[in-house]
Amino acid sequence: EEHAEELIIEHLMLYGTKRKFKIKLFINYSPCESCSSLLYDFLTTHDNFQIRLYVSALYNINRKSCEGHDHSKIPKNISKECEANLVCLKKSFKGKLKIKTFDKDVWAELTETLTFAATPPITDTVKFYYNRRLEFGRTREQEDEKMEDDFKLKK
Repeated sequence: EEHAEELIIEHLMLYGTKRKFKIKLFINYSPCESCSSLLYDFLTTHDNFQIRLYVSALYNINRKSCEGHDHSKIPKNISKECEANLVCLKKSFKGKLKIKTFDKDVWAELTETLTFAATPPITDTVKFYYNRRLEFGRTREQEDEKMEDDFKLKK
């Protein structure tokens, strides 16, 4: 099963290096180790791309706001490795790669993009997802705020 980063980079490779591009990617999780390497290699060889990457969750990274909850039992060695990959990506490509967690404005932009590009049921799904309570009692909005705080700690 291919990850979103693999699919988009495969597609972006077709555009070459002559024209400048600004790309926005909305993905569920921050890049795994393999996708971090893929993004690193792509951005190293393609100066003409700027990527803004929006993530709704941190992949295999223990979050400060989730300490003591059952859903945050990621082994420390795996969490540290994934965190190191994310920090490396963020520091290596400050002008070319911006990674940001979802917030209300990002959800609105995603909804607007889907409204333009797809059928209304998809946007209804995004709105439902944003407004529902997650399995551990937080709303999506509360979770996004906590995620942003946790993500700032990883800089």
